[in-house]
Amino acid sequence: MGDARAGATAPHAGLDWGALRRRIKGEGIPASAPDFTAARSALVWNRLKPDRSPDVIVRVEDERDVVEAVNFARENGLKVVSRGGGHTWCGLAVRQGGMTIDLSVLSRSWSPPGPESQEGVNPH
Repeated sequence: MGDARAGATAPHAGLDWGALRRRIKGEGIPASAPDFTAARSALVWNRLKPDRSPDVIVRVEDERDVVEAVNFARENGLKVVSRGGGHTWCGLAVRQGGMTIDLSVLSRSWSPPGPESQEGVNPH
């Protein structure tokens, strides 16, 4: 399979990725970043690396990062896919263009008691 970085969607290449990074605690890794290839490869656990590549990978640190990433994507017309545990054999979390939100660090969920409680997710 070839270098999918070259296949990143051109219309989103000029987005202000720094604005995304300022909105989140985690990492926003655009296709132009030096560590993008390694980050993209880490999205898939096996050797089957798809010939697809998102415009940006967002590694969230908390639920607020998820909200900010989704808001940024909506504001900029990016399609979104999420990566949970990363165990699909065909790399469904690696989309062509748009944003991949890596949720793998959010491994603990909680629900406080009470009728008006809100559930949440936190890093392990």
